[in-house]
Amino acid sequence: IQEFESRIDKQTMDKVIKELKDKIEVEKLAKLDKLGKDKETFNRQEVEYIVSNIINSVLHVPLTNLKDSQLSRAEKEKFLRELFSLY
Repeated sequence: IQEFESRIDKQTMDKVIKELKDKIEVEKLAKLDKLGKDKETFNRQEVEYIVSNIINSVLHVPLTNLKDSQLSRAEKEKFLRELFSLY
């Protein structure tokens, strides 16, 4: 039974991870379309701006939800450190 539950948990996590990757991909394509409509190549400064913009967009909702959660400040910090391996 534990092996079955473990397999189900893995399938669930795999599905959620795929959904997250798909969401990030959609965000990336939208930003590239918006910021580089008529460009085929970008210089380093433009790439840095686009990447920073994508990172901010991807992190905005989860971080806002975490800030608005009922967790204590210490719990929020612990969660973020574990999630992003910030030790």
